[in-house]
Amino acid sequence: MLYYGLVCTAISEDRQDLREGTRLLANLAHKHSIPITWAITANTAQFLAKDLTEWHAEFGDEPLLMLDIKGVWNKHWSSLTGQPEAGSEDIDSEHIIETEEILAPSEIVAEHLVNMREVLPKYIRTEWKKIAHAMDWVEPSIVGADWKHQLLINALELTGFKGLWGYQYDARGTDAEADRGCPFGCFYPSGEQHNFSTPAAGGIAAIPYHSAAHLQKTEMSLRAALIGDSIQDFYDIYSENQKWNRWLSFVEHVNLLDVKLLGQESLEKLDTYFEHVANSDLTKVLPLSEIVDDYWTNCQQTEPTFIVADVPDAEVTSSTDGSAPSAIVETDDVGEHENKKLFHYYDAECQFTFVEGEMEPTQMNNYISPPVIESQGRDSLHAYASMHGIEFHLPKISGFRSIRKRSRLHIVFSVESTKSMPYGIAVWGNHLGLQLENTNTKEVKWVDEHLLFIRFALEQGNNEFEIVLTI
Repeated sequence: MLYYGLVCTAISEDRQDLREGTRLLANLAHKHSIPITWAITANTAQFLAKDLTEWHAEFGDEPLLMLDIKGVWNKHWSSLTGQPEAGSEDIDSEHIIETEEILAPSEIVAEHLVNMREVLPKYIRTEWKKIAHAMDWVEPSIVGADWKHQLLINALELTGFKGLWGYQYDARGTDAEADRGCPFGCFYPSGEQHNFSTPAAGGIAAIPYHSAAHLQKTEMSLRAALIGDSIQDFYDIYSENQKWNRWLSFVEHVNLLDVKLLGQESLEKLDTYFEHVANSDLTKVLPLSEIVDDYWTNCQQTEPTFIVADVPDAEVTSSTDGSAPSAIVETDDVGEHENKKLFHYYDAECQFTFVEGEMEPTQMNNYISPPVIESQGRDSLHAYASMHGIEFHLPKISGFRSIRKRSRLHIVFSVESTKSMPYGIAVWGNHLGLQLENTNTKEVKWVDEHLLFIRFALEQGNNEFEIVLTI
């Protein structure tokens, strides 16, 4: 089953736009009994309360409180240090994270973090009271934020919330850039680093801003997706992949202002798309809070997730020049990998991207033993590496052999590693009809007719593995 959640950012200074846009999208989605999770600010809760209350009673709609964590963070940093708040003219483009982790004395940073442990829960409770005052039926479940920090994870647990929406897999040049390297789907974030999955049971479920982000070279506007008749493509990819996932969701994000600008033809296409989603026997449409409840119930740890996608003009590259790799590169760089399938995977310890035909991953995020920062200098080549868990120098496979004897297929290979770490390889091809007899790896997963995914743990030095498959 694929769980589908529709999230709409309903934030606008123009109250007329806000009213017209929410009602326009509501009419389209509710026609097909699709509930909407409305991402709103506390200050607009009273204005939207009547409509949201009616839609909640009839269709299951719900509000999602958006938090300005960066604004609170910067305000208190400025108060503590006497420096202007980040983003002001005086501080130019200096980022508050750089200021804290690189430039400021450690005792100042420590004092600030202690203060924020007290400030964030109070701020969350204050903002939530505004929502609850406007809509007395709401329960604290999910909030959203662009800029995030591990202290936010701790604060949400303290205040009784279950989920945090807005994680962006490969954000660049926005407040969500600190999310880079996070799993592309739902996961339980670490209390030590908010964009890493925790290997233990989690207390807060992290929810992607838009599930299709890891399949796109660049973010496509709603209007462009409708005009190009591509809005259904990524949903269909996830729908196909639900067959080999134990639990899978697809979070769709639309912006209210984008909806309001659509012409009649585009609105009709959006209506057709919602009908397609609602009529699928393999999809269950739910508000975001119920998706999180189901994740909590069925996934005690970050659930291993497998996505095979045939994405046109797609290529994955690993980076050795110090720039963080992206799963999808620009069109001008498309070469030998053009039109090949991509295999995306993550679990509680790591995340991989593979290209069809290649056994070793082209990109890896290591959440339990990430690369160590060698230098704290601002201009250090790999100063950010462990912030995103990117492994720039991946272990290499040697001695791979596949020996078939009668009804058995015996696979052996070795991997040399400089440290203990999670790892995996993809053996492309159709292996249906075979079954696992024994192995010393962590997991052997059949991803339909596409590949065998072999997941294992490496120790420092040489590691030897074997897998025996039988008919």
